[in-house]
Formats: sequence, structure tokens, C-alpha cells
Amino acid sequence: YIGDLESLLQCYLFGNQLVSLPPEIGNLQELTDFEAHLNQITTLPPEIGELQNLSNLQLYNNQISELPPGIGNLGALQIFNISYNKLTMIPAEIGKLTELTNLSLGSNEIQELHPDIGNLEKLSVFYIDHNKLRDLPDEIARSQNVSSSTCDLGYNFLPTESPRPWWEW
Repeated sequence: YIGDLESLLQCYLFGNQLVSLPPEIGNLQELTDFEAHLNQITTLPPEIGELQNLSNLQLYNNQISELPPGIGNLGALQIFNISYNKLTMIPAEIGKLTELTNLSLGSNEIQELHPDIGNLEKLSVFYIDHNKLRDLPDEIARSQNVSSSTCDLGYNFLPTESPRPWWEW
């Protein structure tokens, strides 16, 4: 039924026991805000990448272990919170989200970041605390907004000695 609501602008499904999202979510072409946090969602349908007007995506506190490649098609996305999930990596396609200003990846199991994350030139708030990072790509240091705004790297495994301490990135 949700796929029939084609003119829906905002959809709030948080605090339920959802384990998945229907593929018909891709029909919601006018959707700007989608919040499905505090559920039990394990995977995202590829059709989520069809939400061209989506600017706010809140999926924190679920059980999501990977992001579909179509996530890179969300060209209007400005705020993306996928903290408190089970992600071990972030796909390169995240670098296509050039309108992104706020990215929250905290409390996952992420071991490394793809260098394409450095393409997020508008990113001004970046949370990647409580993960398993051992290094940061040099490309992220080139993002002026990240290096001059809010960046939380706490509770990772970043080195304090050679080859490169985290504070030199």
C-alpha cells in the first residue's frame, strides 16, 4: 500500500518492529524525509535509490549490514544517519552524495572508509565514532568542511604513532 502514496512528502515509520522495507518504496518519488529508525530492518531494497528528492534519511538503530549500490543515486540527500547498525563497510557510491552535509556512521563495525568519501565536499558534520577504523583515507583530509567542522572519530583503533597518527590526516 505504501507504494500507492506517490505524492507523499514525509514518511515516519520509526519505533516499530519492521524487518524490511517493501520495494514499492521506490514509487514515492516526491518523498523528502524518510525516518525508519528504531526498527529491526536488516536490508534495504535497491529501489531506495530511486528516491531522487530525498533529503533526509534516518535509519539508525536497526540491523542493517550493508548499503545497496543505489544509495549513490540519492542526489538530493543532505542528512544521512545510519548509526547503530551492523555495517562493516561503506560502498564507494557514498562518494556520489555530493549534497550531503551530515553523515552519521557511528556505532557500526566499519573497518575502513573508501577514498571516495573525500568527494563529499559539503560534509560539515561527520560521525564515525565507535567503529573499528585503523586508518583514514587521505582524501577525507582534503574535504575542507570536514576538517573545519564537526568530526567524531572517538572509540576506533586509530594509530597514535607511525606510520601516520590520526591527527596528521
